[in-house]
Amino acid sequence: MIHTANLSTTEAKKLGPADQEAIAAAAPSQDGPRCKKHPERPAQLNKNGKSLGLCLACLQDRGRQNAEASRKNPLPLPPEIKAALPLNELLENLLAKFPAFNGAWPPVSQEKWFEGFILLLKMVR
Repeated sequence: MIHTANLSTTEAKKLGPADQEAIAAAAPSQDGPRCKKHPERPAQLNKNGKSLGLCLACLQDRGRQNAEASRKNPLPLPPEIKAALPLNELLENLLAKFPAFNGAWPPVSQEKWFEGFILLLKMVR
């Protein structure tokens, strides 16, 4: 692939017509796929070169929404795991893996600990 961004205008003028056509063909098209929500932005491509139909900002927003949804609705433990251990033993094993609360942590860390502890309790139920 030929990158024209590094060519000065005098160097570009030295190229022949065939070279200039090759450079133009290799350059990304301005008429390529556009974002469905933001038509002024180009759509991102997957690893196979196919359009995802969304710009980078839209993909980041969708990722944040998916992460929030998974935090709000954690996956329950499969029944075979719940049945394998009595509830008290399961709770003891999970609590042994959970870090002990430390009042010296910054407030943000304390909040995260409580959120994680609540999620742990919801999973055990």
